[in-house]
Amino acid sequence: MPEPGRPTGSDPLVITGYGHYFPEDRRALDGFPALRPGHPEQAVVGHAVPNSRHVCAPGEGVEELALAAGRQALQDAGRQPNEVDLLILSSWTNPIPLPARAPAVAARLGSSRALAFDLNAACLGFLLGLRLAGEHLRSNPSSVVLLVAADRFSQRVRPGSRGELVCGDGAGAVVLESGAAEGSTVLDVALRSEGELAGVVTVRGKGQWITSREDVAEVASGAMIARATEVLERCGLGLPDIDWAVPHSGTAQVLESLHGRLGLPPEQVLTNYQHRANTGSATIPSSLSEFRRSGHLRAGDLVLAPSVGSGWYSGAMLLRM
Repeated sequence: MPEPGRPTGSDPLVITGYGHYFPEDRRALDGFPALRPGHPEQAVVGHAVPNSRHVCAPGEGVEELALAAGRQALQDAGRQPNEVDLLILSSWTNPIPLPARAPAVAARLGSSRALAFDLNAACLGFLLGLRLAGEHLRSNPSSVVLLVAADRFSQRVRPGSRGELVCGDGAGAVVLESGAAEGSTVLDVALRSEGELAGVVTVRGKGQWITSREDVAEVASGAMIARATEVLERCGLGLPDIDWAVPHSGTAQVLESLHGRLGLPPEQVLTNYQHRANTGSATIPSSLSEFRRSGHLRAGDLVLAPSVGSGWYSGAMLLRM
């Protein structure tokens, strides 16, 4: 029988390899004083901060993050770089007009035959990349796709602000193939853009620092719940069927709001936010890679992964490990 949500006769989209990478510079954040009640940053980042975050070393940028995670994913899939037909790089934190980074990553990786392009949908980039990879594999079923999400979020927060403590650098990657016998099956991905919410999170001004409205946690958790409900209904499933939720972390405030709305016990929600901080579009793929490696995620588990991104974007994925 076909998986729920997948048209009859189409081969499933399968993740055959996972990878993640975080810079060696890991900064402990324990003991940071709580914000006073009513402080404007409290509504955005919450009372708690992660235990630590990673920050790129001098000379280490998005390309280096992407290369490390991509190589690990290819090795995990048993694939060589020269077998990659399509490379998608999701990154938004260090935009450059030209040249695009993805072709350079493909060249340095050794994927000389791959079509490579950059993707910017803020923190939703990984889920949008999955959708694009699926469409490519639908018409090119023998292809191998490498999807990498790499962000230097530490560069987009104002120095000295509390936001500097909740945003880190990292990368996550997956190898995608059509109809593979082994791997994790992507059952469905629900996506939506809502331009009327574009002002909730912005990066503007001379410093190019990220700023958020005070209602960002409520808006973000509500959007993630809406997409999670949509993807579950499309697949004929409900929250009781879910083994794990692996959400985009955002901030502790977002996670707290999401926990309450999902109705899942905290032990069923997996995120690396506490040790890695918010790593932008790398959050979900790096979490999947880490928790799969640790044994938390096992073959057959049903995973719900909701996310949001500035723009405004929202989405959710259902994944059978």
